[in-house]
Amino acid sequence: DIFAAAAQMVCGKCDAVDLNLGCPQGIAKRGRYGSFLMDELQLVFGMVREAHERARVPITCKIRVFDDDDKTLQYAKCLQDAGAQLLTVHGRTRENKGRGATPADWGIIKKVREHVGIPVVANGNIYNRHDAARCIEETGVKGVMSAEWLRRNPALFSEGDEGLDPFRMALEYLDLCNEYPCPMSFIRAHIFKFLTDVPGGWQEHPDLREQMQLSKCETKFRELVEELQGRSNPKP
Repeated sequence: DIFAAAAQMVCGKCDAVDLNLGCPQGIAKRGRYGSFLMDELQLVFGMVREAHERARVPITCKIRVFDDDDKTLQYAKCLQDAGAQLLTVHGRTRENKGRGATPADWGIIKKVREHVGIPVVANGNIYNRHDAARCIEETGVKGVMSAEWLRRNPALFSEGDEGLDPFRMALEYLDLCNEYPCPMSFIRAHIFKFLTDVPGGWQEHPDLREQMQLSKCETKFRELVEELQGRSNPKP
């Protein structure tokens, strides 16, 4: 009832409503949502079916996969039968997460795409636009989704993204935050993501990284990014 009611509330304000059934984090387990509904097909079917029937907006779903391919295919078909009009498949199991995660399985994504009659979007192992093109070619999906790596490189899908300056992107992001204010903790987290795994990033300058962790204002964030940029690209 709650999901259907929420979908009804945004009718006319968005193009679709997505039910995220893929979150593997502990908070999702405690809250009984995300990938921790994978084993409750009847409940999930009912949620999607009711939202599909009551809301005048397409309902889409994002899932993770089971170890058993047959169970994954049954899950995908269940969501399609309930009324989902697009399915995003993350090619990892609920347990395959975090720093020790192994690569996503594009093979099961291809099987899902062949098993259902609705558009399928692939998720997992998309580190740059070349990966996106290769994934589409290998799986036959309609599109790809990136989460973690898009946070690190917002230009991931851009033509020529390999040549874009991450420091410039970080400063442009701060310009947007000034125009559209949000909590400092959000800004700090994104700046860390942008500039940690790049040459000359925070990992090479622990003094600046520590200052960034302690800073609590946007002006200081900008000063530190500019200092980091200067160290990485010293003037002759």
